[in-house]
Amino acid sequence: MKPGHCYFDVGEREIDTGIYLTSAGCLHVDAGQNYPQPGHPADYDFSWSRGRVLTDTALIFIRDGEGHFETRGGGFAWRCGVAVLLPPGLWHRYRPIRETGWTEFWLTLSGEMVGRLWQQWEGRLAIQPQAVGKPAVFGRDFERFLGGIMTDGRGISGSSIRQPLTWVAAGLALLGGFVEEHLEDSSTPVSDDIAERARRYIWNHSHRPLGVPQIASAVGVTRRTLERHFTSSVGRTLRQELEWARVQRARKLLEETGRPIKEIGYLCGFRDPRALIRACNRWMGVVPGRIRQAAVPAPPHLPKRRR
Repeated sequence: MKPGHCYFDVGEREIDTGIYLTSAGCLHVDAGQNYPQPGHPADYDFSWSRGRVLTDTALIFIRDGEGHFETRGGGFAWRCGVAVLLPPGLWHRYRPIRETGWTEFWLTLSGEMVGRLWQQWEGRLAIQPQAVGKPAVFGRDFERFLGGIMTDGRGISGSSIRQPLTWVAAGLALLGGFVEEHLEDSSTPVSDDIAERARRYIWNHSHRPLGVPQIASAVGVTRRTLERHFTSSVGRTLRQELEWARVQRARKLLEETGRPIKEIGYLCGFRDPRALIRACNRWMGVVPGRIRQAAVPAPPHLPKRRR
């Protein structure tokens, strides 16, 4: 199919449904071609040197070629016929091998319902590239999904468009098929880094009242062990990570909806508007109203890790 991508308009209607697409696309990278290519919003753009952290859930499939994928937990070879499902809040980076290039399909989703799904998958899904059972079929279904968007008449490459529920359902079917194939039985949890498990739990639950004891209980370690391991690995405290996740949720709602600032604060887990104002000032250097007026882009990466 012809390469292209789009980023969907997200308004109050989409947010109220609880699940919605935020982007979808196909990219073909020739051997020797630079990667990533320009033309993506700041939230999704990245480079190999800095990586990125998404506030959405991303499903990425490599149909042809090969490359590399990395998280804080380690690196992996990424070959054709292999996909990865990325939770929000995970630092990652990937790129094709220059000698081969690759063809990449992707979609990103967000919403309350996606967060609930991650609650069920927590500790049971390896966050790394995994081979799909029938890559030709998976690739064909992914291509049909993307083709419907790109040839709809509204899905012009690089544009921002509204999304019918049929597109959301098709994207969710792709995601669900991948998860069903790779989800481990709850009695045999996937081995994972404590800090990454805690980070995923924070980003999927930051919109609710959440404290360090609850995070430690969800990860299955003592509070002291988790705090020591998380700070050493990430370079921030659990409370700082929680506040950062809430600020990022608030920033997207401020930029994409007309909801009152007070309501956005509550939706993102802040106990009152003053807490939201203080957090935005601390992390972004501006108050919430200025974020909405100027559509301030997200920083390219989180605060640097301490050595």
